Amino acid sequence: MSNAASTEFTVPCKLKMSNDDYHGHPAVGSTSLKNILRSPAHYKYELESPHDPTPALVFGTACHESLLEPDLFSKRVVVRPKFEGEGSRAAREKWHLENGHKTIVTEEQLEHIKGILRSVSKHKTARGLLAGGHSEESYFDQCPETGLIRKVRPDFSRQGHIIVDLKTTIDAEPETFRRDIARYKYHLSGAYYLDVVSAVTGEKFNQFIIIAVEKSPPYGVSVHLLDEGTVDAGRFLYKKALKILKECKEKNEWPAYPDRILNSAIPHYAFPQEESAI
Repeated sequence: MSNAASTEFTVPCKLKMSNDDYHGHPAVGSTSLKNILRSPAHYKYELESPHDPTPALVFGTACHESLLEPDLFSKRVVVRPKFEGEGSRAAREKWHLENGHKTIVTEEQLEHIKGILRSVSKHKTARGLLAGGHSEESYFDQCPETGLIRKVRPDFSRQGHIIVDLKTTIDAEPETFRRDIARYKYHLSGAYYLDVVSAVTGEKFNQFIIIAVEKSPPYGVSVHLLDEGTVDAGRFLYKKALKILKECKEKNEWPAYPDRILNSAIPHYAFPQEESAI
């Protein structure tokens, strides 16, 4: 971690820092809150068990850089060459030594990234949302209810008090992606981002928009504005998660699931349905 992440600073504040420094900072991010809602044990495990980025995460990072920081994309992203023949092992080791700090993609992944970039650029609404603002800025504040230091790094904050989030997905069909918003708790992140950015800037950010773009041809794009009720639901979840985190820290107890027999029933939609009379 560089000095940017380890230096103490006064909150609330907005900083320009690398993605690695941001993620290395111990303040509470929205992903951590999603983990602790699963269980405190899962939160603690993820926090204390560093692991290499998954291929999906590497691909997503490269897509974000191509769309949000195009001037730096060519410097940060590099295609892994094919090493063949005598001396390939030494050449591979030398190449990784020189490029291991960059985002490494395959030639096939690069073609998909280019397709995503073209598709978003042709989509008038998505293209317009990614103009007139700032990308990859880090915001820190102190939660008034728990005293915990919060952090967010919106993909893009723009005029009109709007935060824009970019998601690569298998299926951006609108109804399918609405289910993904609930499944992956994107609304928790949305409320968290809006509240922290508002606290830092002193301005009321009140719109959270997700640009969903498919990872494979034809790279379909759909754009989703979270309505007020959805943001409120996300706010309820993140505040619940912060309260759980505070209590776990105070007690130094990190349980998983309840230590008792649970009464369980399948969801109502899983029960056999009577056929309608013809």
